[in-house]
Amino acid sequence: MIIKISTLSNGNHEILLEKKVKELKLDQPFVDDLILNCKVDKSDYQIVIDCKLHAVANFICDRCTADFNLTLHSDFKLVYFFDKGNIDKDNTSIRYLPDSETEIDLTKDAFEFAQFSIPMKKLCDEDCNGLCSNCGINLNEKKCDCKNEETNPVWDKLLELKDKLN
Repeated sequence: MIIKISTLSNGNHEILLEKKVKELKLDQPFVDDLILNCKVDKSDYQIVIDCKLHAVANFICDRCTADFNLTLHSDFKLVYFFDKGNIDKDNTSIRYLPDSETEIDLTKDAFEFAQFSIPMKKLCDEDCNGLCSNCGINLNEKKCDCKNEETNPVWDKLLELKDKLN
């Protein structure tokens, strides 16, 4: 995922980069292509790259165990200076670019931001009902006849406390 900066004139440019996830060495859960839609603003002293990443990943729902695909999105901005004097060493999105450099490789950044875009909780749908804790039926597909009146005795003391507060 390389941007050839030597061929770009000063000003704003839109660049679309697309690569197979296997070529980027992105393993499961990623499938299909990873797409970077970049807005590049080049001047004599710096290059600002504003990227929107889109990738498709295959997950198993944390509630109902259904297999589903999810399109992941991530936005990031990188600033490249041609002069070392302007570098903020604490900011990881600001980098130095030697005058002799003719291209910028965004492969590592695309890889990292794709990994960061994976959600902690993977749900097939925000309103997923999950599985019945008694019979295991997928509650998104059917209703079960289980009675959920039975509670684990571990919670009895808390239920007593709840009754006292009410």
